[in-house]
Amino acid sequence: MANLVAGKLGVVTGAGSGIGKHIAQTLARHGASVLVVDIQEQHAKETAELLAKENSKGKFVAFAADVSQRDEIDNLQKYFVKDFAKQSPDFLVNSAGITRDAFLIKMSDQQYDDVLNVNLKSIYMLNQSFARLAIEYQKPQSIVNISSIVGKTGNIGQCNYAASKAGVVGFSKSAAKELARYNIRAYLQ
Repeated sequence: MANLVAGKLGVVTGAGSGIGKHIAQTLARHGASVLVVDIQEQHAKETAELLAKENSKGKFVAFAADVSQRDEIDNLQKYFVKDFAKQSPDFLVNSAGITRDAFLIKMSDQQYDDVLNVNLKSIYMLNQSFARLAIEYQKPQSIVNISSIVGKTGNIGQCNYAASKAGVVGFSKSAAKELARYNIRAYLQ
């Protein structure tokens, strides 16, 4: 991996904790610079500080954003272009995700919508936003969308989560076919 990401510049969402944080750490360990995005500003800052402490090379910056909101994604993209890189990222890892577990017959519309907005709609908006940027700058890009086995198997109390992660699978496969002509690789993990 070191040869693939050394000196590269990218964005990792949900990087304040969990899988996103570990992905950011792995990328940084292999020489990548990372814009650490999380809805929890303090968590994003802590991850960015940890990456800087563990890695003397590279640039690690925290950015607070609710990736389920178009205007916040627009602000993220503008920030990346203006202050972080003045170009499109080499990679985008969409790791932000939430759960709002409840049995189907007790699930509220809000629980369903919250999960779909963060876990699936954000994937659409982030892929679209940063793919457009890569096309504008005529720069190759890799996009990794994080799904879950629950998207294939389902799980008790997680109809909303399973639907969102199954959507990520179909979305990613379609995006890969559409974006390949622009030298943008969309992966599903």
